[in-house]
Formats: sequence, C-alpha cells, structure tokens
Amino acid sequence: MLDLFQGEFKMTAKTIEGLEEVLADELKELGATDIKKLRRAVEFSGNKKMMYKSNYALRTALSVLVPIHEFKAIDDTSFYKGISEINWHKIIGEKDTLAVSSAVSSKHFSHSKFIS
Repeated sequence: MLDLFQGEFKMTAKTIEGLEEVLADELKELGATDIKKLRRAVEFSGNKKMMYKSNYALRTALSVLVPIHEFKAIDDTSFYKGISEINWHKIIGEKDTLAVSSAVSSKHFSHSKFIS
C-alpha cells in the first residue's frame, strides 16, 4: 500500500467552537507549520511525526484529519467522479475496513448520509 505520510503534508485538527485560538497555540508549541484557524478547526502542516504527536498531545482537538484526495462536487455525478479518481487500492487493502464520517454544509448537498 502507498505510504501517504511522506514528507510534509496538510492536516486539520477539529475542535469545539471558540477553542480555535487555543488549539492553534498548542500546535505552534508542538512545532506545526502553516497554521491557519478555521471555523471549529485549525489547519496545519507537518510530517508523520507531527501527525502522531498531534494525536496524542493536543488537549483541545477532537480529532486530527489527513486529507487523501480533494475535489469539487456540485451534483451526484461530479461527486461520484471525484470519489472514483481516488486510487483506493493504494490506500486500503481488500481485507481492510474503512469508517466514513461526514459533515455537510453545502447548497448542493443537504444530507450527510448521501455523502457518506
């Protein structure tokens, strides 16, 4: 399988609204770079070590996400096209499992179960 975690890459730490500043400060102390506060999250960059460090050391993060693919979707056709562009066989094996969690805030999609 492909090792997605080589070199520097972007990550997003999710948090509770109002704790973005505290989370950004925690990430800065850990050595994260390119820190950008978002709504209920903080985007940052780091390597594989930073990914593990942020998962066990951040007090105000609910979870740490690592994007595997990015695309824009405005309808079900473009959504399925974007999903099919992912080289799934390089990310997950035939006998592995995958958990999907989604949150939707879009004028194009109104139901998270469809996206999941």
